[in-house]
Amino acid sequence: MKNSITRKYNGIDITIGAYKGVACYKWGGWVYKHKIVVECNGKKANFTFYNSRMAFSKGQQYLLESDLIGAFECIIDDAIAFENSLSVVDFLNEFGYDKDTMAEGKRAFYGCMKTCTKLNELGISAQDIFDISNYLRDEINN
Repeated sequence: MKNSITRKYNGIDITIGAYKGVACYKWGGWVYKHKIVVECNGKKANFTFYNSRMAFSKGQQYLLESDLIGAFECIIDDAIAFENSLSVVDFLNEFGYDKDTMAEGKRAFYGCMKTCTKLNELGISAQDIFDISNYLRDEINN
């Protein structure tokens, strides 16, 4: 891992690290795909994060500290999307999926569920996820 940071959120020490990005074509343009490693309570989980096209155009293969925090915020936001959904149908309605995009919406729902499950397996509870989201927003906005 090239870079990592450790933060304490709600009394929980969390280390967020990233490997060098690999170029891939996604969403109609070139971006870097990063393997994000989140470590908490002596356990690790891996997540995928796609950086921006702007970062790709600048050749930024390594995430900066602010990018690591932003990547972790995306992970937390996915878990919150799952936690706030009563069902797959509720998720699809909440995010505006229709019959033409239902398959894509279901993939997104199950991806968010997987992210939430991984965080729970690290010992990060649903309540912690919401609290961490608030800490991240404060950190990003200050």
